[in-house]
Amino acid sequence: TAGAILTGSSVNADIKFYDNSDNEIAKYRQTLDVYDWYNEQIISQKGTKESSIYDYKHYVVRRLDGTYLHGDNTYVQCWRLNKFSESGFGEFDDTEITRINITFDDKVNGACLTIFAITAEVEYDNNITLSDVKHDSFKIECGTEDSKQVKISTTEGADNEGIMNSSNTVTFPYTKSGLDEGTTYYCTIYDDDKKAYYYFSVTTKKSLKIVVQTPSGLVYNGAAQQLVTGFSTLDASNHEYSGDELNLLKSHIYLRIKNATGTPTRDTGWYNLNSLANLTATNAGTYSVYYYLDEDKLGDYELVEPYATIIVN
Repeated sequence: TAGAILTGSSVNADIKFYDNSDNEIAKYRQTLDVYDWYNEQIISQKGTKESSIYDYKHYVVRRLDGTYLHGDNTYVQCWRLNKFSESGFGEFDDTEITRINITFDDKVNGACLTIFAITAEVEYDNNITLSDVKHDSFKIECGTEDSKQVKISTTEGADNEGIMNSSNTVTFPYTKSGLDEGTTYYCTIYDDDKKAYYYFSVTTKKSLKIVVQTPSGLVYNGAAQQLVTGFSTLDASNHEYSGDELNLLKSHIYLRIKNATGTPTRDTGWYNLNSLANLTATNAGTYSVYYYLDEDKLGDYELVEPYATIIVN
């Protein structure tokens, strides 16, 4: 992003790229048109079809002294350097870029330039897959093990500290455990063969345990009696869910009562945790409590025990 100092003015920025031997990569050289960044008319002045500008973004710009520049009309330009492949620029090759030099033309008496981020598209590696996402771990798999290194951080962005260190090379499949549930982690895989980084994020699931309470000492006299009187939804540390999360769980966890022995056959059908009064029986016998989760609605939760705990009051 860059801007000339006077409203409505424009300058040119000469962009040069250098390889790891500090030689200029001549075919990458670009001249970018730079319009005043706080001019609300720049979109109509210079469209993306007419220039090297790829898009416009609306940002509030803050000076170092803390004051703001025209917050409602602050637009900055975004460039994609290889936009005009039809003009002979071609595609980027595998040459490593180690330095970028930017020079403004003589017309400018004041300008600033900020690089938010440099991104490059690389061929997606279909051999990298994510699996077994649980509340405290997940697994990364690669089709090959060739010099791939993994770094995992909870900080969004290119946090690559130490990723080139050979001690970070891992054997796949790679399982990361000891994570915090419901947390988004940002993963980087570096492929030394392709000299490429692959970035993706994964959010661990939330743990879930179900406890149901049933009464004891019922006297059956032919009237329907409620067999489940309460429930608890707990995480792996036995903390109860509450608020909106509890309402979500109550609506999408279902229970069913069915007699294991005795006649007549009793099957209540499925009811969610908001409808416990429907889980009844009229005769003495042995009853089983079944449950299931609507995984379409509760896909962010992992059932950490393969059964529901039953507490008889």
